[in-house]
Amino acid sequence: MASKISSAWGRTIDKVAQTSSFYMVVAASSCSNAEIFSTNNNQPAQVLMFKDRIVRDAEKYIASCPKECDCTVVVNDGKVLLPRSLAMALGGGDAKTTLASNQVQAQERLNAEKAQAEEVIRKQRLAQQAQALQREQQLLAEVEALRMQRKFEEEARVKEQLRVAQETKAREEERFAREAAEKDRVRLVELQKSQELAKADQDERRKDRELLLQLSSELTRLRVEAAAAAAAAAAIKATSAVSVAVPLPVSASTPEALPPEPIYANRKALVIGNDSYKVVAKLENAREDARLMAKSLTHVGYQVTLKLDLTEKEMKAALRGFKSQVVAGDEVAIFYAGHGVQLANANYLIPIDVAGQDEEQVRDEGIALQRLLDDMTDKKVKFTLAMIDACRDNPFKNNGRAIGGGLRGLAPTTAATGQMVVFSAGSGQQALDKLGPSDPDKNGLFTRIFAREMQKPSVTIDRVVRSVRTEVVKLARSVGHDQVPAIYDQVVGEFYFRR
Repeated sequence: MASKISSAWGRTIDKVAQTSSFYMVVAASSCSNAEIFSTNNNQPAQVLMFKDRIVRDAEKYIASCPKECDCTVVVNDGKVLLPRSLAMALGGGDAKTTLASNQVQAQERLNAEKAQAEEVIRKQRLAQQAQALQREQQLLAEVEALRMQRKFEEEARVKEQLRVAQETKAREEERFAREAAEKDRVRLVELQKSQELAKADQDERRKDRELLLQLSSELTRLRVEAAAAAAAAAAIKATSAVSVAVPLPVSASTPEALPPEPIYANRKALVIGNDSYKVVAKLENAREDARLMAKSLTHVGYQVTLKLDLTEKEMKAALRGFKSQVVAGDEVAIFYAGHGVQLANANYLIPIDVAGQDEEQVRDEGIALQRLLDDMTDKKVKFTLAMIDACRDNPFKNNGRAIGGGLRGLAPTTAATGQMVVFSAGSGQQALDKLGPSDPDKNGLFTRIFAREMQKPSVTIDRVVRSVRTEVVKLARSVGHDQVPAIYDQVVGEFYFRR
């Protein structure tokens, strides 16, 4: 049987079997047919697949044999399965001897298959170990990559933190620099203000010295005139001449008629007089009016701040300084003599350096009267008396200009509760500085009468103001002029210059 030629392979069955990894031999005792079905594929994963195919091919071969043929599988992967009839037909020997030989061969094949299986298992284990090693190396590579990634991320995070810290430090340094610059600027401004205040104080002292010199000179002149008048009177009396009574002009020399009041802590006054205007027409007696009013208010117990010929900057500084001195519950008097103008129903007091190119400039550089009143309201002052002697010709109507419509005087105003505002003349009227060319008084009509009337004891301020208005109207009409002081009164309660 082993020497028979395989029709599928073209070689003897024993030659095919020697080169096969798995084979089956089909033979029969009733005929001379014999065939081998085999594979030489040693791949473990494919051996089973080929075994199944070989078994099916053998079954098909057996099924295709004639019915009288007793074909069967006689060798299955090296294991001899010869039936007794076939063994006798093929070998013709003793059945026992043949069977023993077959058993030995079967054991040898079994051992070979076992060794082959062990080799397959060993190879599988080696392959698994190689795969495990490869997997371990892959995991190690992944771990190393992850470690490097985390290292890079940590370095990036540290760099970002360092960048943020540097930016924060830079911002802090910039903020500190700005704060230091601001402090330096504030110190410089304060230094400039202190220098300006010192200069203003020096100017004020100089002006006070000039005033004292003028008063001293005036006192000397009056003494000389009094001595001359006494001598003339004595001469007249001695010669029995007829004396003629000459009416004395209205004068403000009467404050000395009563002893001065003590200075009260809750009585404060700001007095401003502007004469020496640099661009618009100069005035003649605004400073004298301010000096007289300062003297009169001091005589009735006010702490007086006197300011003369103020520029815009000086005037605003004076208002700020006075506001800082005032406290709630004070009785305040404000007197202003100088140029004033009305713009759109608002009144502006004019510093000496205002050029007045247009209304916008006057609004920016002038001092709004309402600002003074609002400042006193903000400080919760108990009583405010504002005396404004600025009802003169519009200073800006010359040279083709007519700021404020060329109107004379000031516009009507409003007073808050606890305030009284008095203008030296009504709307559209001019306040008189003199009662004619022969009037020797250096003060305007409104101021000289007000300074005199406020010295009367036990007269409320509202009655004093109305007495001033009556007297001003009478004296102005005596020279053919209409001047009616305007009064805006919102005072609650009674207040006195002298009790």
